[in-house]
Amino acid sequence: MIFLYRNIKLISDRNMTFLRWAGSKKQILDTLSCCWFAATNNIESDQKRYIEGFSGSAALFFYIKPKNAVLIDVNKDLQQCLERVKVSPKGVSIAIKKWSCNEEDYYKVRSLDRDKLKPNEKAASFIFLNRNCFNGLYRTNKKGIFNVPYGGGRSGSLPDYKSLLKASEILKNADIVSGDFFEEVSSRVAEGDFIYLDPPYAKKNASLDNQYGPDVFGLSDLEGLDTLLKFVDSKGAYFLVSYAFCEEIRFISDQWFSYKVQVRRSIAANKNSRKLENEIIFTNIR
Repeated sequence: MIFLYRNIKLISDRNMTFLRWAGSKKQILDTLSCCWFAATNNIESDQKRYIEGFSGSAALFFYIKPKNAVLIDVNKDLQQCLERVKVSPKGVSIAIKKWSCNEEDYYKVRSLDRDKLKPNEKAASFIFLNRNCFNGLYRTNKKGIFNVPYGGGRSGSLPDYKSLLKASEILKNADIVSGDFFEEVSSRVAEGDFIYLDPPYAKKNASLDNQYGPDVFGLSDLEGLDTLLKFVDSKGAYFLVSYAFCEEIRFISDQWFSYKVQVRRSIAANKNSRKLENEIIFTNIR
């Protein structure tokens, strides 16, 4: 069924998301959105619900613009930023204009005590660092302090007020939740829901493992993912998972309908290492 929807063109802005994110699925949004249409085709518009367990830049959410959504992530700073853009896009826009996209301001902002910042300033600093850091990577030290180096000015411009206002209008349809993907999804899922999960990669020896900091998502969490997917399926809900194609995920993906797509990895420090790699997408949608 999914492939029947591949020719659907969304009236959408691919760049609606105002954040960069390591492992973002912007390259395959058309493919991912087909699964949403396949799953929700026979559901009334006001009854469709989209739940994302690892919101990141929420690229798919902004692409399909669901009318009822839940965005979940363990990263509290990220979720607070999304919430602030949702309620105060103008305030965040004003706050972000205080800084220029250069190395000096980057390290000045990175050194700020986030606990002493006002809500709009905290959200603005998150966006500023995200847009100017190395490849949109989010990484913290053992104290939970963001420590990604400056990206060298290759990230493009900061989002303007118009962009944040558009994002705010879409985010008004979403509940933004900070918490563990397993607990938050399993406590909310209901029949007919569409669950999208794009976990941080937990491949052995992978540089992206635990990118939020120590013990956030690792190989042991894949067992929890397996349990969650079976629970979602038993509730009569639909799920879609995207992940690096690797041996570690096979014990889960082989149980469901799956296929491979190619994406270009941009996280490598050496540009010659940024090559096409396989991503696996698997789902219970038939």
